[in-house]
Amino acid sequence: MIGSLEGDVVWADVDEVGLRVAGVGYAVKVPATLQEDLPVGTTGVTLFIHHHVREDTNVLYGFGSIPERRVFKALIAVSGVGPSLALNLLGAFTPAQLATIVADGNVDALCEVPGVGKKTGERLIIDLRTKVRVRDYGTDDSNTGEGANEAPSSQKDDVRAALGNLGYQRTEIDDVLKQAPATDDSSELLRWALQHLGAR
Repeated sequence: MIGSLEGDVVWADVDEVGLRVAGVGYAVKVPATLQEDLPVGTTGVTLFIHHHVREDTNVLYGFGSIPERRVFKALIAVSGVGPSLALNLLGAFTPAQLATIVADGNVDALCEVPGVGKKTGERLIIDLRTKVRVRDYGTDDSNTGEGANEAPSSQKDDVRAALGNLGYQRTEIDDVLKQAPATDDSSELLRWALQHLGAR
């Protein structure tokens, strides 16, 4: 199985690039954002490959990093999400951005991607919650620093549910949890959140 390819970009199409490796040209489908960084003539390119093989399909998908490939595999494991839609999602969000969206349960952000409806967005949030986590992918470089030390998403989910049961609104819960310190203790995080909510 092909794990990575290193070569030169010799052609580009709608969602793929042609990578020439030792005289052989490989057609590799890539996210739109990555394709923008790989104009024809780019040399010494390394792509991390997911070789997608089915009865009627044999396609190479390429990514600029191992985390991107890992997220792609998690996406296509979600019911109703095929490789094309997974590629669209990675063309819209970095792994860090996607992890934050999943942690926050931000279905609306996912629905901005063509092909993602509300039901698919909700399924993505549920299925990816334990697979694409902020603590694994950090925060996006474009982030101004807010949330860089967030608590793990599993603890935030527990606290979010507890606060909701206490009658707090989703928006105020999300606002206070964005400022939460990093901790693996749900009880400690809940106490911290209640103190800050009470101070408002």
